[in-house]
Amino acid sequence: MMAEGKPWCRLLMAVSLLMVAVEAEASVPRDSIVVNGAAVMYVADVVVDTAQSRSFFSTSDWWLGFGISGQWSNANNPSALSLHALPHASPSLTMEKHWSLSSRRGRVGLRLRYTQPWQLDDASIPQNVKGWIRPSDPQGVSSPVLAVQLIEDNLANERDTNVAPVTKGNALSLAALWEAPSHGRIKPVMAVELDVVRPKPWMLLAPPDPALWEGMDAEATMKLRGLWVGRGRIHAGATIDLGRRASFRSATQLRILGNWAPKGSLGGQVVLLVSPTRR
Repeated sequence: MMAEGKPWCRLLMAVSLLMVAVEAEASVPRDSIVVNGAAVMYVADVVVDTAQSRSFFSTSDWWLGFGISGQWSNANNPSALSLHALPHASPSLTMEKHWSLSSRRGRVGLRLRYTQPWQLDDASIPQNVKGWIRPSDPQGVSSPVLAVQLIEDNLANERDTNVAPVTKGNALSLAALWEAPSHGRIKPVMAVELDVVRPKPWMLLAPPDPALWEGMDAEATMKLRGLWVGRGRIHAGATIDLGRRASFRSATQLRILGNWAPKGSLGGQVVLLVSPTRR
């Protein structure tokens, strides 16, 4: 009986395996086309490349700019003058890299900017300096600060004021900026800037009571402020596209920005930007 049952067992196993194979084949996605009036079935193989994804940035370009930056308001008090917060105007040179964000989210960029703020030549300060004051007529002197000095004399000591050794220095700043999406010529811009290289942030003190001048040296009239004081700024303004058509970005732009430094000064800049890579 067992010998006679083996062929039937083998047949039953073969039929089972055939049914499993047919069911598996039927589960494969198929499609059909008509060739000469007859329907032909075929398997639609789709290859998905997971190594490629949509880029976060669509395009990028470089920009060079020249303009004027200024500072017209400061946070100085009568008893102390912060050198980095003194009003000034200087040329401004910029180099920028912009990236256009996908899905029309605007543009982001990095900016390197060169300016000329005030710097103090502390090696040239006379020892008879007793304090520092602002000139009554800033237009009439080359320096924004006057040094109050004590001129010793056999008959009587005299007080004198001379131009302080304050000249234009050099500064480099790095900023991250964002330009909002806009279909017109005017595009809002915001930026956060940090001074990378700048003159020493001296604080110049006003002269005390003349009775305290005896034995007072120049080092007592100034203090070096902290590393991060007045180093950062926040900018806000707009970029104006100078192209012929407002719907297409031009290779020439005019940017107008105002800036504010925490516990510091208000200022602004006007820059003409040209892109050598923009077409």
